[in-house]
Amino acid sequence: MASPPRWPWPWAGCCAYVAKDSGSNLSITVTGNTGDVTVNAIIVDSQKANAVQNAARRFLGPSIPTQDEFEREVMYLQQIRGDPKSKVGDRGVIEKFSPKPVKLHFMTPAVKASILDNPENPFKMAYVVDGQLSTIEGKPALYKVTAVHDTFERP
Repeated sequence: MASPPRWPWPWAGCCAYVAKDSGSNLSITVTGNTGDVTVNAIIVDSQKANAVQNAARRFLGPSIPTQDEFEREVMYLQQIRGDPKSKVGDRGVIEKFSPKPVKLHFMTPAVKASILDNPENPFKMAYVVDGQLSTIEGKPALYKVTAVHDTFERP
């Protein structure tokens, strides 16, 4: 079985399996073996586990978008506009980060022109690029391409 998602708030993590399975319960019993014996039983069903996870999400708030720089990663195009000055409609894949196409932003028209000016079909080529990866909720949202170093035919 896969491990539950990591949560900074401990209760949310230990309730993950219970929250997924509507027929499960989490039972925690605390007993004392010195002095007076007290028994405190905590039973968490699926509905309560979901409430704990939702409270943790509200407490933590939305995740902060991140930006990571990358160098010399292989990218191929899924869609590109023919105008080097165009800022919309360009999508590409860098498999190291995601197998799905992600929006591309070429930082200068010259960077995009280096792809478009190649006489080969750009969709049959791969490009070695530098840039920045912007994520939202841990998923790639934008590749800012700053340089194209090399071009080669896709296998």
